[in-house]
Amino acid sequence: MLLFLVIMGASSSSYNIEAHAHIYSNATQLWIDKLNNLKIQFYHLPERPSMDDLLQLEFSIQNLQNGSHLKNLIAKVTVTNNPIYKFDNITIADGDFTIRCPFLDPGIHQVIIKVASKSYSLALASFNIYVSNSTAVNTGDIKTAIA
Repeated sequence: MLLFLVIMGASSSSYNIEAHAHIYSNATQLWIDKLNNLKIQFYHLPERPSMDDLLQLEFSIQNLQNGSHLKNLIAKVTVTNNPIYKFDNITIADGDFTIRCPFLDPGIHQVIIKVASKSYSLALASFNIYVSNSTAVNTGDIKTAIA
């Protein structure tokens, strides 16, 4: 299925990419690769996105044993949507980076990250984001308007 999603099409983008620290949240998703001794933390803001929200996708790539950031990496991130959003050749100096992703359609979306060093591929991980319909209307306002 992964191959099918990547072949379906892509939309290149030049959205902002920023550096930041470890991710600390109850909603953080974690991917662990014992073979390559690394872990990838993933978090998105807002925590409960709707189709009206611009998403901030946060990643932290660390040594599995001691939690230190892996340095001098390159990443590719793909977000399933219609169209598929691709962020290529992201330079990761200190293990952490953030992507601002455009609005997504309602539903469950897959975030696929491929991490490589300059000489070889390190990891391929997948995370999910649930996007709801547009922001809910305050039901108190509806009751007031009807009365």
